[in-house]
Amino acid sequence: MIEKKIGLQHISPRLSLVAEVRKNLPYASLQELVEEVDFKITKSGIYHRLKKISQIAESL
Repeated sequence: MIEKKIGLQHISPRLSLVAEVRKNLPYASLQELVEEVDFKITKSGIYHRLKKISQIAESL
């Protein structure tokens, strides 16, 4: 939804990267998402970024 309305380039790079990874791996576990990003992050960090992405999408 964010991608279609405003584009991922309008959110922070780390949020954008997490959004791209989730889009490419919609059924992946948090651990699998951690392994796919190119920066050090915890499962909790991924969860909070996904929650923030969801909040942004809902506000559009």
